[in-house]
Amino acid sequence: LQGFVETGGANKPTLSILGVIVETNGATVFQNNDGSTITNPDVGFWDRVGDGSLIKAKGTTVTGSFALPPVSLLADEVQIQTE
Repeated sequence: LQGFVETGGANKPTLSILGVIVETNGATVFQNNDGSTITNPDVGFWDRVGDGSLIKAKGTTVTGSFALPPVSLLADEVQIQTE
C-alpha cells in the first residue's frame, strides 16, 4: 500500500492511508526514504510523519467480520517516501 497520510491520520502506532488503517508494532521495520532502517521510530519516523506524508507500507491485511475489502493492514515494514 502506498499513499498519503490522511488528515489527522498519523496517530502512533497507526497511520490512516487511503482509508486503510496501517497498524505498527514492535516487529514493524521503519525505514527512511533511502531504504535505511530507522532504529528509533519515535525520533526518526513518528516525529517526521504527519498529514500528507507519502508512506509505503507492506504487511498482512486484516479484515473485520463485515468489512470487505480489508480495512486494516498489520505492517511488517513502513517507509517514508518523501520528506
